[in-house]
Amino acid sequence: MLILIVEDDPIIGCASAAELEEAGHEVMGPAISAAEADEIVARRRPDLALVDINLEYAGAGVALAWRLKDLGIACIFVSGQALEARRNCEAALGMLHKPFDPAVLGKTIPIADALKNGRAPNRPLPPGLELFAA
Repeated sequence: MLILIVEDDPIIGCASAAELEEAGHEVMGPAISAAEADEIVARRRPDLALVDINLEYAGAGVALAWRLKDLGIACIFVSGQALEARRNCEAALGMLHKPFDPAVLGKTIPIADALKNGRAPNRPLPPGLELFAA
């Protein structure tokens, strides 16, 4: 699966990319801003985006998730901003709560893939993953 990572913390972004690549996914980014993510998506559309809510300003990730949804790109919020994520639950499939174990990403991607393709996800969910659509 082609996955866009949008994360302004370089340690989290790099660890996430490494974990996903090790699991056999192709990674775009990590983009450190919504503007950079927009540029990446203009060149090539990912299958899924993992989006931090607070990027260059509070809520920039939410606005990005809405834009990606309009393009038909599914998102998972990766953030500690649970209330903001829930207020914008229609913009994303769910949320992976920070802090998280990077190994959880490998278990999150098949669940996101099932949801975006209209299938029921496997249960139980990995720790820290909250779904908005099930």
